[in-house]
Amino acid sequence: METDFEKNVARIIHSLKHCIAEPGVSGEIPMLLGGGQAAKLRIVTIKDLENAGLIRKFAQWRKKHEEWFPAKFNVTLEGTKRWLDKGVLENRERMLFCIEDMEGNALGHMGFYRFDFEREVCEVDNIVRGEGGEPGLMTAALKAMMGWGIENLHVKGYRLQTHADNAKAISLYERCGFVPVRENPIVRKKIGERVEWVPAGEGETAEKFMLEMRWAPKKP
Repeated sequence: METDFEKNVARIIHSLKHCIAEPGVSGEIPMLLGGGQAAKLRIVTIKDLENAGLIRKFAQWRKKHEEWFPAKFNVTLEGTKRWLDKGVLENRERMLFCIEDMEGNALGHMGFYRFDFEREVCEVDNIVRGEGGEPGLMTAALKAMMGWGIENLHVKGYRLQTHADNAKAISLYERCGFVPVRENPIVRKKIGERVEWVPAGEGETAEKFMLEMRWAPKKP
């Protein structure tokens, strides 16, 4: 049986992604830098499937940062649009926000994924700085998105996974209140045309590690 939390998350995510008005919930989140609004987060919707410029940027950023993703493959505009359609917009447990400056230029993206409806927590995911923006942009964006999730989705906690050797990402997450939980060994496997990082099996030697982190904000 669905919990009230699950029903609320599913309704809001579906409504915002399909441009259906949700009373009291905005699909735009202001970001404050230096005491004033310098940028915003905007939920990616079905209308963005026709935004060729945005899809091109998403593809470029995916290629640029591919070493930090769990899979490496040939990135194409067609494949990126298909991922946005099937992997994001049709996924009831995933939402993606585009980070934009005040003129609407896309600077990066981040989102929510894999909700644990029992514990009322979710994973922050797809955190990518694409280009430009002021110093502190990603910290402000992540804090703003998490605050929005608490206020509107009633999320009680967050978790994430990142490569244990990605010092820049770990520093960002620590600034936003995440702490390390454990390191999990992974190995690289070729699966068809893709190269994927997967959990190391019994007897396999780890090539590197994935770091699990959870949100544990300091109390005032």
